[in-house]
Amino acid sequence: MSRGQVSAVGSPAADPEDRRSAVVISLSHIANDPRVCRQLRALSDAGWSVTSVGYGAAPKGDPSWRHVQVPELEHDARPLRRGLRVLGLLAARLWPGMALPIWHGQPRHRALMEAVAGLPAAELIVANDYTALPAGTALAARTQARLVYDTHEYAAGERDEEARWRLLYPAYIRAIERSGIEAGAAVTTVSEGIAVRLAADYGITQPAVVRNLPFYRSVPGRKAAAEPLVHYHGVIVPGRGLETLIDSVRLWRPQFRLRIQGPSAPDYLEELKARAQQNGVMDRIVFAPPAPADGLVASASEADIGIHVLPGFSHQNSYALPNKLFEYLMAGLAVVVTDLPEMRRIVAGRGVGELVEGERADAVAAAVNAMGAAEIEGYRQAALASARELCWEREKDRFLAVCGPVPSKRG
Repeated sequence: MSRGQVSAVGSPAADPEDRRSAVVISLSHIANDPRVCRQLRALSDAGWSVTSVGYGAAPKGDPSWRHVQVPELEHDARPLRRGLRVLGLLAARLWPGMALPIWHGQPRHRALMEAVAGLPAAELIVANDYTALPAGTALAARTQARLVYDTHEYAAGERDEEARWRLLYPAYIRAIERSGIEAGAAVTTVSEGIAVRLAADYGITQPAVVRNLPFYRSVPGRKAAAEPLVHYHGVIVPGRGLETLIDSVRLWRPQFRLRIQGPSAPDYLEELKARAQQNGVMDRIVFAPPAPADGLVASASEADIGIHVLPGFSHQNSYALPNKLFEYLMAGLAVVVTDLPEMRRIVAGRGVGELVEGERADAVAAAVNAMGAAEIEGYRQAALASARELCWEREKDRFLAVCGPVPSKRG
């Protein structure tokens, strides 16, 4: 595949001569990336002629932008290439200038650069996460476009629990982010805590916070079930507290059940199932296949309680404000989350659920067991009320303000 595959999702509503061009880049499957899809919709609705660049096919059924599909390539795993890459990552700790050559040396990144090289001039580039930032920076420089860097997490602390990752990646990531910022990128991120940390790291004005809020949708109200369903959705990977969550189920009151829903590597999913079996709770846990991105709220609304017991082992986790929390609220769920600063601000501030004090199975169980029928009903009503404010229809103006108004072609 050369220079990406362009798949036209549809024709823009206005004459392209009257609309300025925006390019949104993300090395993710665009159709299944709710944050990126919300960006695309907001820009299109605001009058931009929009192109998305990323993995996978275009989102179905949306005629508002075109899509350039990037080949989804793996890292070069040949021993010599892999060894040179590791040496380069180590060298970036002392010589940050090594970071961009390392980035450009990866097949997936070369494919991305080929895709953006084929794009016409644009006035706005939005690069999602550091993995897309060098391509966004290059395209912005070529076309003299405004550059926005949207980081979905505190990238330099993403996997702080892993010693190998701490050794190899933080300096590399910081060098890439700094190069984009020094090239003039405006920065946005997902929570106040991460924004404060980025400002300190790079000596910049505090980035704008654009939270991961879903589009508003109304869900039917209902009473708590006699056997309340506790629901988790999201990518099923290590580091999400799922082991502790499963361990806690044997301490729950017998009427509670758990559903874990999302994509997972088969080996890890089998590890979790084995853990449930060892705890004697396999009959109380359902491992469900993932729902489509636009069906997450509807699927969650079948449950009574939304849960996320994220361990607070890093700055990234401590200040996380994930999609799923707001999707739970939109679905009208009472919530149980770890007592971490950003999630506490929402949950305690709005009275929508219980906080887990500590990261132990008994602490998780105590929070779940505090949910009687009256508590679930009260929290559910507070969640539904909060969802009217915590929705993308209100949040998108923060994003558009950073992007700036659509410039006029006719001067």
